[in-house]
Amino acid sequence: MRIGTKVLVLSLAGPVACALIILSIVMISGAALDKTVLEQAEEMAHTQSQAAAHNVRLILESQNALTSQQLDATIGFSEELLHDKGSLVLEPNQLDWTCKNQFTGETTPKKLPEISIDGKPLGQVRDLNQHVSYVDDVTDWSGGTCTIFQKIPETGDMLRVATSVIGKDGQRAIGTYIPAVNPDGAKNPVVDKLLRGEPYYGRAFVVDKWYSTAYHPVKDASGEVIGALYVGLLQEEAADLPKHLEKVSLGKSGYVFVVQGSGKDKGMYLVSKDGTRNGENILDTIDAKGEPCIELMIEKSLAAAPGEIVEHEYFWQNKDETIPREKLAALFYYEPWDWVVGISTYKDDFRSSVTTTRSSLNWMLIYVGVGTAIVLTAVAVFSVIASRILVKPLNSMTASLRDIAQGEGDLTKRLEILSKDEIGELANWFNIFMDKLQGIISRVAGCATSLSDTSEKMLATASDLANGAEEAKGRSTSVAAASEEMATTMTTMASSIQELTGNISSVGDAVEELTNSIADISKNTERASSVAINATSLAEESNDKIHKLGTAAEAIGRIVGVIEDIAEQTNLLALNATIEASRAGEAGKGFAVVATEVKELAHQTTDAIDDIRKTVNGIQESSKDAVKSIGAITEVIEEIREASLSIASAVEEQSVTTKQISSNINQTAASAKAISSGVSDSAAASQEITENVIGVDKATQRTATGAATTRSYGDNLAEFAHEINDLVGGFKV
Repeated sequence: MRIGTKVLVLSLAGPVACALIILSIVMISGAALDKTVLEQAEEMAHTQSQAAAHNVRLILESQNALTSQQLDATIGFSEELLHDKGSLVLEPNQLDWTCKNQFTGETTPKKLPEISIDGKPLGQVRDLNQHVSYVDDVTDWSGGTCTIFQKIPETGDMLRVATSVIGKDGQRAIGTYIPAVNPDGAKNPVVDKLLRGEPYYGRAFVVDKWYSTAYHPVKDASGEVIGALYVGLLQEEAADLPKHLEKVSLGKSGYVFVVQGSGKDKGMYLVSKDGTRNGENILDTIDAKGEPCIELMIEKSLAAAPGEIVEHEYFWQNKDETIPREKLAALFYYEPWDWVVGISTYKDDFRSSVTTTRSSLNWMLIYVGVGTAIVLTAVAVFSVIASRILVKPLNSMTASLRDIAQGEGDLTKRLEILSKDEIGELANWFNIFMDKLQGIISRVAGCATSLSDTSEKMLATASDLANGAEEAKGRSTSVAAASEEMATTMTTMASSIQELTGNISSVGDAVEELTNSIADISKNTERASSVAINATSLAEESNDKIHKLGTAAEAIGRIVGVIEDIAEQTNLLALNATIEASRAGEAGKGFAVVATEVKELAHQTTDAIDDIRKTVNGIQESSKDAVKSIGAITEVIEEIREASLSIASAVEEQSVTTKQISSNINQTAASAKAISSGVSDSAAASQEITENVIGVDKATQRTATGAATTRSYGDNLAEFAHEINDLVGGFKV
């Protein structure tokens, strides 16, 4: 991945990560907030429903307390009035009664003693227009109803014998009774208490209506219960309570409803929404899931502890709705009136805050998304511009290095310093490095040229030396043959003195030929000595130049060390830049990437320096080998020179001997003894010549071998010089 791309990616990575984190936080927080608001809405629905039910209960209790006060006042007035008028008295005469059960409507004929108050019999008055003493007085005073009950001895039922309660027929409701046992077989709570001599307060079904009532037992002189006094206030008239409850609301659509809790009217609407369904029995109502919701509400309420508010959740679908909605009803049972009171409301009435919150969260997500997109776009544009600014000098540097590495190796090119930052400093030090490298390559090129010239001269000298050695070898072969022939002649002269005279001429010829051969040998020896001296001089000159080449290689090694120090300093600068970029945090990430690339360039420079060092070391090793080879050549040439000197000495000695032979031949005629002595001397000299020729042949062979070695070293030196030329020839200096 290119640096520009890295800078762009790194520049965008942080903002993108932050944007994703922010969006994630907003979404997670939104989900948590949505859940919290939903839970709070649910809790609010339950809390407010419970609170509304509690408030309604307080209203009922307040109304009941007020009614109880009125009842207490009324019952107190009735007892005081009865006390003033005297007590109830059972007269001896009997009255016929058709007793009617107020619950079942069944009738039973009875004969009961007539009751009188203050000596005035109550009789059996049904007409509202006819005044009935005591009960009408209490009614006029309290505004409620008043009744005198007479106990039916056989059953304990309480029969109304005088009352201001109006029946369905518009007459006084006398002749109806409260049975001691209800139709369900349970004891009637009112009669049960009265028969035990205890008063009863509460709600009672009087004829066909429910009243808040107070019942007090009436006893005779013996303390036996003979009847009861009743005062009652009609519940529906108590401070317009039903109308007040109909106006109670909860949320958008919550309302209060009241149904009868027990009896034959169980489930009857006493208070409905807006009063439109009052008196309707809804006990069998089924909710959207097919469950008898009203019956379940009544059962829960009756099963609850006194004063406890219970809840019932159900789904309800109105006729104009397409899907059912969840409802919550807070319920309680008000025992004094046998009421099951409920506060019913739709749960979604409390979820409007959830909808509002969700809408706000959605808009917030949109705002955050748009803002993030704008920020990321700005960061992307800035990153592209910044990456181009940062990468431009690096691209220029890369192009220059590519031209040096892959192109013509132009070491004259320099990087343009466009800034004073780390990149500019890197370019500056790179230019300094290129200056030194250009100088090194120039010096190496010069040394390579000199080495090439020296190797050519050495090869020429070695060729001359080899040719001279070959020629000397041929001459020495001829001399050896002549020496053998002379030895044969000397042997013949020694074996027969008689033939000496005839052979003197042959000896003279042989001596003349030997003289000529010796002269040739002397010339060739002098020439070989001269060639050896020239070869020694050239070898010493090559040795000096190779020493200079080794010195130059050492200088290159020192300069490479300086370059290596520069590379290490560049690496340290890149490391410092990396540290500073890491301190800068997100803002320095782009510069950290640049510092990393600079560090990588420093490593590449170090690798290049290692290659140069290896090459210089190769030059130094080759120079040392060349010095050793030239030294060996010098020793061989020195041996050739010494051999040439030996040959020259032998030739000189042979020349003297030849002169002696010539003198002896001249004296042969004078003295045979001198001839014999001369022949012996000639034989010895011939033997010495043979040995010297053999030495010359060996020296010539060594000269040839040394020349071949010199040629081999010269070839190696020439090849090395060409290699150096090829190495430095790829650079333009």
